[in-house]
Amino acid sequence: MYARSKPFFVGLPVGEAVAAGFWLLLNMTLALLGHSYYAVQVMPG
Repeated sequence: MYARSKPFFVGLPVGEAVAAGFWLLLNMTLALLGHSYYAVQVMPG
């Protein structure tokens, strides 16, 4: 069971890194095109 589930658990941090890289590139592209940036507040406070 360990060997069969290992790709899934390795894929979790890899997928997180790919998603973070995608949003980073998207935000950098939009900033270079002159779009304004505003922070989205997720947690209250």
